Amino acid sequence: MRATPGMVSNVLPLNVSIDKSMSFADLLKQITQRMRAMMRHQRYRGEDLRHDLGLRPGEPNIYGMAVNVMSFDYDLRFAGNPTRTHNLSNGPVDELSIIVYDRRDGSELRLDFDANPAHYVPEELAAHQRRFLALLPQLARPDRQLRHFDILASRELHVLLEQFKATTQQVPRRRCMSCLQSSNTDTP
Repeated sequence: MRATPGMVSNVLPLNVSIDKSMSFADLLKQITQRMRAMMRHQRYRGEDLRHDLGLRPGEPNIYGMAVNVMSFDYDLRFAGNPTRTHNLSNGPVDELSIIVYDRRDGSELRLDFDANPAHYVPEELAAHQRRFLALLPQLARPDRQLRHFDILASRELHVLLEQFKATTQQVPRRRCMSCLQSSNTDTP
């Protein structure tokens, strides 16, 4: 099937376990291992997977973010005549897709971000692109622990650490029930 030219693709779920203490190199190793194992199931159609999971059409999708690596030879020739390729569509996007174009000719990679407009406004998609671009230079140190990667802009970090945790209401101090039961005193 791989040797036959055609317009065929399949989406398979890739589950990874991420621990903030692991390095980026460890994460890549895990992803590589899981992808090798997953490729044995590449003919397992997405429709069959949904059916086997008992999902009906219109129910939530089983995939979140998708990464599509388009790594193939773009130097197509017909009877020795060069051609130009144009990607017209990558198909419907259920959530967020990152498409990587590797032309295998030594040119730079091209990355496209595409999102379902029902889930993302253009500003959110642009923010994801900025975060991704902020992450790229940090990948030069693959031994670095994931917890030390910075991808949020300073204003985003401020919102996360200050505004999201801020409360407008005082929280009453509670006494620990297990402490009360074990000591039979009124102090926590």
